[in-house]
Parts: sequence; structure tokens; C-alpha cells
Amino acid sequence: MSPKLLDGGGSPVAPWFLAAVIVLSTAAAPLFAAPAAANGAHIGITDVQVSPDEPAPGQQTELSVSIRNGQQSPSVVDITDIYVRRPGNSDDIARVEDVGTIPIGENISVPLPVTFDKSGVKDLRVVFAGRLKDGSHVRVRYPLTVDVREPTRPQVELSVEEAVPGATRSVNVTVANGIDRDIRQLKVVSSSADVNFTVNERVKAKLAAGKAVTFDFPARVSETGQHPVNLTLHYVDRGVHHEISRTYQPRFTSPTNPGKIVLTDVRATQTGGTLEVSATAGNVG
Repeated sequence: MSPKLLDGGGSPVAPWFLAAVIVLSTAAAPLFAAPAAANGAHIGITDVQVSPDEPAPGQQTELSVSIRNGQQSPSVVDITDIYVRRPGNSDDIARVEDVGTIPIGENISVPLPVTFDKSGVKDLRVVFAGRLKDGSHVRVRYPLTVDVREPTRPQVELSVEEAVPGATRSVNVTVANGIDRDIRQLKVVSSSADVNFTVNERVKAKLAAGKAVTFDFPARVSETGQHPVNLTLHYVDRGVHHEISRTYQPRFTSPTNPGKIVLTDVRATQTGGTLEVSATAGNVG
């Protein structure tokens, strides 16, 4: 029976796999990670796909970890753990356990959900831990770089037309797509405790890159002044749903000259003790 070597945690490591662990644990992390395997290794992480490839802070992201148990492997491998950590840090960013077994000569792809709170370039290690049929353990570290970016978002602006209190006026919402690609499934939702909207939702199937669209929301207020309006824009960018919510404080004003009556062709006629005045009235307001 061949002797078993121990890793740093006291777990036995198969001798044929030791070279892979040493090579991988000392390798520098490239911008695009290469397969975690060495010449003498039969088990390794061959790829990690990140979706979306440039996630935003707080966005649900999936790491698809591909693991191969080579044709020359001495045993099937039970996947005990797959986890993501920062170098030199023992805290898990994401982890799955007891995934399953990889037969000799087979591949498996394991999804690993993860979320990043802040933007920036993330230097990570994806670690696969497994157990061979004879009870020995293997561990592979895969260097991964993820670029988390604040997304470019469409611009949303609001304007209000003048009208007297109680009359219907247009609340105009303009969405400008400053992203270098089309966005789809646009939906704008309006609400307010002070403003009575006749229509609360507008939709558009697609907004091309560099284009803008204005949605009309008919509304009434009981008095002039500043009234809060809540707007939420829903849209899909590269298959990912996004939402922008904002409260605006527009002023609902009346026209400066809502109506001015001018009398023309004025005539006065006295009949007995009564004076009659006749004229033509025109609204020039």
C-alpha cells in the first residue's frame, strides 16, 4: 500500500496529486485564469465561467465551475466542497457542498451563485475539494479575476406642463439610453400621494442605443405647488433585469395668464332710464 501524504489541514493527499497542488498554490493569478492542472495531475478545474461577465455591485452572479477527472485518474472523485475565497482569507464568498461524484474520464459543471457588494477588480480563488475511493483527499485552487463595475444606466427625467388646479395636465417622463447597446422591455411606473394619475404605467419593447423616448402620464392636482412623484424604470440589458427608482419633486404650476377677456366693438345705448352696453368678447389668454 502506497503511503499517504498530509495537507496543511491534516487530510491525506494522494502522492500523484501533490505536484498539482504545489504548482497551483504558488501560481500568480492571471487576468484570464488558466486551467488549474499540472503535468502529473489527473483531476482539475478546467474552466470557470462568470455570468454576467462584468457584474454590477449587488447583482446576482453565477460562477460555472468545470471539473474534469482524467482518463488516467486512479479513482472516481467525490466532490465534497467547492468554494470561493480571497487569497489569504478563510471567509467563504460562496460555497456548495456534497455536489456528487465524477467518474474517471468525465466532466462536471457546478453552478456557484455569488454577489459582490462593491465595484472593483476581485482577485479570487475557486477551490475544489474532493475525496478518492481509497479515502485520500485532493484539493485544487483555481485563480480567478472578476471585474465588478458600476453599470451605465439610462437617464430618466421628468417635466410637468402648466394647468389650472383640477385640470388634466401632462407629466412627461423622458428615458434616454446612453448605453452603447439596445435595452429592452422598458416599463415606467408612476405613483404619488398628491397627484392623481389617469395612467400609471407605460411600456416600450426596445430603446435603441443613443435614443430617447418620452412617455405621457396625464395627471391632476387639487392645488399648485411642489408635489412628490415616484418613478420606477424597469428594463432588460443583455438579458439581465434592472430597476431604477427615484422620487422627483416637480412644481405643478398654473399658467401665468390662464385667461384674459378682451371686449371689442363696445356700444352704449340709452333707452329711457336704462343704459345698455353691447360688445364682442374675445379670449386671448
